Amino acid sequence: MKTYSIIYALLALVVIGCSTSSDSDSIEEIGDKETFFNADYVLLQESNGVLSAQLLKSSETRIDLSQFESTFSNVPQTNVLFSKGSIFASYSQLTDCDGQVTIHDFEDDTSEIIPLFEDLVACDLSVTSININGNLLYVTYVLEEVSEPNMYFARAIDLSISEENIVDVELDKKPTQ
Repeated sequence: MKTYSIIYALLALVVIGCSTSSDSDSIEEIGDKETFFNADYVLLQESNGVLSAQLLKSSETRIDLSQFESTFSNVPQTNVLFSKGSIFASYSQLTDCDGQVTIHDFEDDTSEIIPLFEDLVACDLSVTSININGNLLYVTYVLEEVSEPNMYFARAIDLSISEENIVDVELDKKPTQ
């Protein structure tokens, strides 16, 4: 008889333990709840060869234009771009022997323009890629000579130092993106 009373007690505990209370949500109710976040976005858009930024603000149901302005300066659209995290950089060629890199940090909403190749005299060059690693800006380029073979270089610039600090390294092969 004691065995039956233990089984009845366990059965009663199972029934009590499996009953639901009104203050807890079922799995279906938890899955049906939606979570919304208000967020800010930056949309980079190209129009007539110029790259510009538009700030967007989102809510639960819609995305609208933000009332704030970005300090992102409009830059000509090029194929030489760099993007990592909140950092965006683009190269703009000003003349055959002059150009600049525009670096924009979307987290801080700050821009910096780095002039390039002011130290070179009459030349014909083409930039193949840019890269930013920490405080260093790397620019690879091809110096095209009419009567001689092309020369390939990688230029490193320390962005944390205010005075000019350019290091050019000659490469054996053509650098690519």
